[in-house]
This record gives sequence, structure tokens and C-alpha cells, in this order.
Amino acid sequence: MSSQACGEACPANGFCEAEVCKCSAGQVNCTEACADLSSDPNYCGNCDTSCPQNGVCTAGICSCPAGQTDCGDACADILTDMAHCGDCNQPCGEGGTCLQGICNCPAGKINCSTVCADVSTDPLHCAGCGNDCLIGAECIAGQCQPCPANLTECNGACVDYQTDLENCGTCGNDCPQGGSCDAGVCNCPQGLIDCGNACADLAIDMQNCGACGDDCPEGGACNSGVCTCPTGLLNCGNVCANAAIDLDNCGSCNNSCDQDFGTCASGNCTCPGTMMACGGGNQCREILRDPDRCGDCGNQCNRDEYCVDGDCLCRPGLTDCSAGCVDLGSDDNHCGACDNACTGPGTGGDRCFEGNCVADCPNNVDNCDPNGDSCVSQQDFLTDPLNCGQCNDRCARDELCMDGNCEEFAPARGCDSCSCPDCDRDFICCIYPDTTDVVCIKDVIACP
Repeated sequence: MSSQACGEACPANGFCEAEVCKCSAGQVNCTEACADLSSDPNYCGNCDTSCPQNGVCTAGICSCPAGQTDCGDACADILTDMAHCGDCNQPCGEGGTCLQGICNCPAGKINCSTVCADVSTDPLHCAGCGNDCLIGAECIAGQCQPCPANLTECNGACVDYQTDLENCGTCGNDCPQGGSCDAGVCNCPQGLIDCGNACADLAIDMQNCGACGDDCPEGGACNSGVCTCPTGLLNCGNVCANAAIDLDNCGSCNNSCDQDFGTCASGNCTCPGTMMACGGGNQCREILRDPDRCGDCGNQCNRDEYCVDGDCLCRPGLTDCSAGCVDLGSDDNHCGACDNACTGPGTGGDRCFEGNCVADCPNNVDNCDPNGDSCVSQQDFLTDPLNCGQCNDRCARDELCMDGNCEEFAPARGCDSCSCPDCDRDFICCIYPDTTDVVCIKDVIACP
């Protein structure tokens, strides 16, 4: 069966069987080829080991022929090999020979690694290997000579300040691309302007349109010194944008849509499903579950409320009474039921504990709320959004009480279960307590 039937190209020497790439018996799939690891010099012993050039693989071990040495990339006869003369990586210079492991150069020259050099005349090896003269200067009798009369020393070279494009008039003075150096002065051809790094035609140059440094946007053109965009596109500074569909310039320049969930349709940022584009950047928000944007971008729930189907309702465990969302188990004004106030001995006491009026709060139970008549178990401080960690420490609308700390959360977008790609970086995916809503909680290691 052809390798195409496997949905991908099988390795060299491989074949496709039952829509799976396979190798012949005794061979291993090394991605690019099926190989016999015991004898293949390209895959010797394992898929990542290749033998040196001219080497052989025997029983999964690389070796060199008799009389040759393993020099890493090749098996070499170090008695004659110009790149490995006498030992690995000991090259002989060009023009020389390797005899019995010793580099030899013609009479009057010495071995300078890459070349056999006459150190009496070679400007790159004047009087010794690697001792180079100024570029453009001569080596005479092993002595570097000064620059010729019409040239000047500049950054290791002899240059003509009158004509040198990189040293025009003075050392290091570059002429613009397309220009010339005439009598030590940089000039641009007629009709072009010196824009520092190039001679530019300001009428048509995309990087210097109308004036040096004025860039035209990507996709645009420079016509008579004016940047223009094709018909139907807007000049948005660095790009010609189709404002009808451009996520970064939707409807107008720099009006960006949500990069993860948003789309730009007919110049308007839109979001999928029940999400709505809100605020700067038109971020897609789950307005049916977001207490900061409940039902609409600007509608915020109270800190004791949660957003359910676009309406602000009491958080799970709290009840909506005349004073707002309360805990009927501990609120002395709404003890066990809305408006059932604990007012003294006639009602059982001034305080409320587990939905009953009592005279005093039991042990390990704190007197909370402004008048100290709400009995809240210290164990409840771990999860109570009205008393998180201690009495009267209320979590914000977009926070959950976890282990006595108020932790920030946000509704997970585009997910109805964990895991959820929207909960990335510093957030983990969890279910909001006593609901089925998926939320992303920040800077925690476990869900509530």
C-alpha cells in the first residue's frame, strides 16, 4: 500500500500496512528512514548516532577502516590527510602537502594553518603567521609598509577619502545607498534626496514619501509624495486596513476586537453565543454569568450577589431580604427568616446562631456584623464571602472566599466544563460553588 494511504509520507524503505507506516523486520523507524541499527552508518546503535565519513557500523558500533583515525566528522589517514595531518583537526596550509603526518610547504614559505605563506611579502602574514598589514598596504621584506601616498589609514585599512563610499571625506562617514563620493562629498543622483541611509525619490519611495522618514502603510503606495491606500481600505498608520473585517481596525483605525473570541463584521466587533463586546479592546464577556457585567456591559452586581442568566441574584447560601442578601443562619435582623429580628429574651436573645436567636454565641464562634450580634463559626471564615478570614471582611463581587482569602475569579469564556483554554497563565479552571458555572480563579492551586 502506498505511503499516502497512511495520511503521511512513510520513512525511506518503509511501507504502509493497515494505514500504519511500518519497517521491515530487523529495521527501526528513525523518522526519515527505516534503518538496521546494527549496520547502518547513518543510524548506528540508535537513531541519533551517525558514523564519521568513510566509517562503518558493526554490531551497532562505529569504527574506521584500518590505518585511519576517527576525527569526529570523518575517518582520516593522519599521515596524509591535509585536514588532519599528524592528528585530528591539524590542517596543512593551501599549497602544502602532508607527508608522514608532517605539513610541508614549498621552499620560502611556512605553514600558516590555512595557507602556505611567504612571510616576507604576504600582507596577511607579514614576518609571521597572522600578522596582517593594513588592507591596501604592502609587506616588503617582512615589514608592513604605510599606506600609499594617496590613501589614509582608517579602521585597519588604507582608504581614499575622495571616493570611498564608507569613508567619504573622513573616516567612518558612510554615503547613502545609491549615492556617490565625489571629492570627499556624498552626493545623490539628480532627482533623489539624501535621507541618511539611502538616496530616495520622495515622489514614490515607500519609506520616504514626501519627506525623509515618512513611511507609507503596509499595502499602500507612494504617489506624488503622498501615501495612499487601495480603494476601500483605510490608512491606519502602519497598514492599509479593511475596516469592515479587520480585528485591529474594526470600523475605524485602532478600534480592536477581542483577539481570542471576537470577530469584525461590517465594521462592528461581535462575539459568539451569549458573549458581548465590552470596554476597551471590545473584550468578549459572558454577560449572563459575569458579576462585573451582568446582563449588560455596564451593569455591576453588589458584592453579595452573583450573576445568574443576566440577573444579579444573591450568592449561593445567601437570601434576598429587605436589607439585601443576608445569611439567615447568623444575621440577627433576619434570623432563620427574613425580618425575624433577635431583640432580647422574648425572642430567645439578641444574637443569631444557626438560624436561632440566642443569648450568647457559643465557643469557637465570633460575634460579627457591625453590632456584633451575628454568630459566625470560625470554620465558616474559610468560605464565607461576608466574613472571609475574619468578621465583616467582605469579598468583592468578582471574588470567592477560599481558605479565608478573597480570590479573584472570572467567568470562563467559551467553555461549559473544565479544562478550559480561557483559564490560562495565572488562572485555574473551577466550578463556582453550588452552581454548574465554569469560572477561572486566579493565583490558587486548588478549586473550592
